[in-house]
Amino acid sequence: KPSMLTGIFPDTEHPVCAILKKRITTVDIFFIRDFFVRFFLMKLFDIIKRSDIILLLFILLTAFLVFIPYKSGLYAADASPAEVVVTQNGKEYLRCSLFEDRIIDMGSNIISVENGSVHMKSADCKNQVCVNTGEINKTGQSIICLPNRITVRITGEEGPDAVTR
Repeated sequence: KPSMLTGIFPDTEHPVCAILKKRITTVDIFFIRDFFVRFFLMKLFDIIKRSDIILLLFILLTAFLVFIPYKSGLYAADASPAEVVVTQNGKEYLRCSLFEDRIIDMGSNIISVENGSVHMKSADCKNQVCVNTGEINKTGQSIICLPNRITVRITGEEGPDAVTR
């Protein structure tokens, strides 16, 4: 039975013709992929020298060593402690530490201070915007209940943006 390639490659003994006539199997695809990966990796390692790899590892290690103390809160000691300030009708109702767990019952609203964050547990207002605000935990954030004229703010100085020692 003549192949479709017979018209294109009349010389059936040619190696290219034999390869094109053969069905490509999954093993062949993996072989071709591995060949190209090895080829390009060898070319890449011809370009990249040992000193380039050492420099890249040094940069990554330095970035890692700077990132860990920052995320662990080592630099947070420079900031003043955050406080929760609750006001009603423009007058201060309560001031407490953000890290002091407590429930504040104001009659119409219940405020919860837990694990370094504050949220409005419940309110008797119609729209529930203050309850749906969720938790706040950073200096400058606030929860406001307009119908009941209650404001919950976190105050205190923020830590430094960068270490300048």
